[in-house]
Amino acid sequence: EALELYNRIIETKKKSRIMMHADELKWKTIEGGVKVANLIDFRLGFQNTLANIAISEIAPRSPASDGHVHGEAYIYFISGRGYSIVSEQRVEWGPGDAMYVPPETFHQHYVTSDEPAKYLRVIPSPLTYRNRLFRTSRKASRSSRS
Repeated sequence: EALELYNRIIETKKKSRIMMHADELKWKTIEGGVKVANLIDFRLGFQNTLANIAISEIAPRSPASDGHVHGEAYIYFISGRGYSIVSEQRVEWGPGDAMYVPPETFHQHYVTSDEPAKYLRVIPSPLTYRNRLFRTSRKASRSSRS
């Protein structure tokens, strides 16, 4: 039964979208004026279950937002220079640098260069998010019964 399920999942994945062309990117502006475009995401027709990959751009000489917390993230800086606050640690970054943000850790990015910062970010998804939402909703429902 498990093998049959596995085979069905593999067959579904084989029918997945496999390419995102640059002219298909849908950039959106989020908090702090940060521009984001999803590259590989189940909402775009990819049958991925392990990660969401996006590209982001932060304007020159500005913070990305007021900071935030989410599951772990892997970030690769393409252009621009700046620093990030990860937990309470300040880390400098520039083109070619990579950063790991542990799960549920506050972080905020700041651009110090005169050019925008562009970075590729990978976050575990969608299973991690679904599990996180499930855990959160279960906690909420338990506390509402008390």
